[in-house]
Amino acid sequence: MNSEILQPLGMADTTLRPTPEQQKRLAQGHSRAGQDAPRWPVFAWYAAGGLRSTAQDMISFGEANLGHKEVNGKPVSAELIAAMQLAQKPIHPIPNGNKQVMAWVNNMGRGNPNLHPVIVKNGGTSGFGTVIAINPTKDAAIFIGTNQVGSQPAAKGVEILRHLP
Repeated sequence: MNSEILQPLGMADTTLRPTPEQQKRLAQGHSRAGQDAPRWPVFAWYAAGGLRSTAQDMISFGEANLGHKEVNGKPVSAELIAAMQLAQKPIHPIPNGNKQVMAWVNNMGRGNPNLHPVIVKNGGTSGFGTVIAINPTKDAAIFIGTNQVGSQPAAKGVEILRHLP
């Protein structure tokens, strides 16, 4: 991950093991009632909420997923762009009209031909909700991170990308 994605994209603040300086900047998660949520036991769930990142790094990831040949002043290899585009190709229809891809979901706008697909990856842990969404047709990426359970950032991200000119 470090040598294939994070370093080439200049994503210095994305890690499984935050430094002491990065740990000082970690947000506190909250329950629906606004109470502090316990820290997620990362050691047990590296594949589910284990990465810690910043909004800037996530936008860099979004730019690369859009196929930008340069991110953070660094060239993005054709191989990395091809791998990211392959990961966005639909492989299985979902009953709601969307399409499942490797780790993303293609939000197809419920079949509305006037809506371009928005490619979405959301997640959440105890006290947090996140989404990174891209709209290749509009060359736009959005990242939303919230520190309260139940905030529905994925729906908001899709809505914002749908309303861009």
